[in-house]
Amino acid sequence: LKSDPATREIPVIFLTIRSSVEDETYGFSLGAVDYITKPFSPPIVRARVKSQLALSRLMSEMTHHNELLEEMVARRTRQLEQEHETAQKLQLELQQAQKMEVLGRFTGGIAHDFNNILSVIIGFTSMAQRLDLIPGNVQLAGYLDKIASAGEKAQELVEQLLAFSRGMPEQAEPTALSPVVDGALGMLRPIMPATVAIDSRYNPELPLALIDKVQIYQLVMNLCINARDAMGGQGTISVTTDLFRGEGEPCAACGQSVVGDFICLTVSDSGKGIDPELSSEIFRPLFSTKPAGKGTGMGLAVVDDIVHRLQGHLYVDSNDSGTAFQILLPAVEQALHEHVAVSSSGPNRALVVASDAFVAILLREYLEDSGWGVVIEDQPERAKSTLLDAAEPFQLVVLDDGPTRLEFCSWLTNLPRERMPGKVVVCCSPDAGIDELNQVTPLIKPFARSDLMEILAELER
Repeated sequence: LKSDPATREIPVIFLTIRSSVEDETYGFSLGAVDYITKPFSPPIVRARVKSQLALSRLMSEMTHHNELLEEMVARRTRQLEQEHETAQKLQLELQQAQKMEVLGRFTGGIAHDFNNILSVIIGFTSMAQRLDLIPGNVQLAGYLDKIASAGEKAQELVEQLLAFSRGMPEQAEPTALSPVVDGALGMLRPIMPATVAIDSRYNPELPLALIDKVQIYQLVMNLCINARDAMGGQGTISVTTDLFRGEGEPCAACGQSVVGDFICLTVSDSGKGIDPELSSEIFRPLFSTKPAGKGTGMGLAVVDDIVHRLQGHLYVDSNDSGTAFQILLPAVEQALHEHVAVSSSGPNRALVVASDAFVAILLREYLEDSGWGVVIEDQPERAKSTLLDAAEPFQLVVLDDGPTRLEFCSWLTNLPRERMPGKVVVCCSPDAGIDELNQVTPLIKPFARSDLMEILAELER
């Protein structure tokens, strides 16, 4: 009995004719809780059995309460650890904000002074270009053109520094990423040592990215200079652009899950890699592994700031054969959804769920023209959050047909009554079988404005 966990706690009482001290001691050593010798009195046996059963129940209850207490202590310990971790994170964020504020003021002062110097350089270069110093000297004219071009780029960088110090928004616009990256590499190659090779490969079929050219120049330069230093001035830097699909892996800098389609800029080196113990620190401002006087600790912090200002994310893959930084930037279509997510607010509100930017814009134009306020989301999961978190419920949901349509429509039917939209419309092909779904109205592609207006008229009735 005592060797089996299932029966170990059952109390055992010996009833025996053996009455020596050695026999009683042996019985207790086997796990007995009591020892009764014959002849015995039935009332005494009943009393002892009752006493042992009560004691066993008390022990069982005590064990259960101890387990509950241990669980409560463990849960509270985890809660305190999480609160401590949160407090540490907030403290670090506060320190970082204070550092960035000081850095912004310092940068602003330098930028103003540097702008004055640049004004002189650019101004006198312009005057020199108007003079025919050495007639027919094409080489000199080329030199002056390069000085003027470099001065203009430096002026743009100063404007970015001033914008950073004042917290001004960037001038992001739809731009082909690869030519901008190639231009930055063109400026870098002449200043790289002969022992460092730069290998570049670009995907020619990338969509446009919503970026700021000067910031991309700065980003590429910071990453390539870091790569050069990581290799000790000898090795190969590889720079590529391609498409990338995020499937939920966290961003190396902000920790947010990365989901969706992006344009990916990858800068990799053939150095010794990053110490795993330092990988969580590399984006922290003023953090540097370089010797004193060799690094500012701002290179990757600036990269992080630029990428997230452009609504992008970062991945870092490092081992003893090198490090690769993946910069994920939203394509124009995705950025467009994020920029137009909240539109005009009319008396009626509609939520448009469409991953195709052109379909989303078309639906928005149709609805706004009829006086509707429109919110656009490009992913069903975001749309769910919008429906649940909106201050007022939506009267209409328009869903562009796709692989998640059935799951999303099923989710809608389980919404609380106060959050349920008045009508759900699915833009679909004629053979989609939407008629089989309850409370869902098909809008057959290709559709005209009048087709949608007819559905809205039914809703208003």
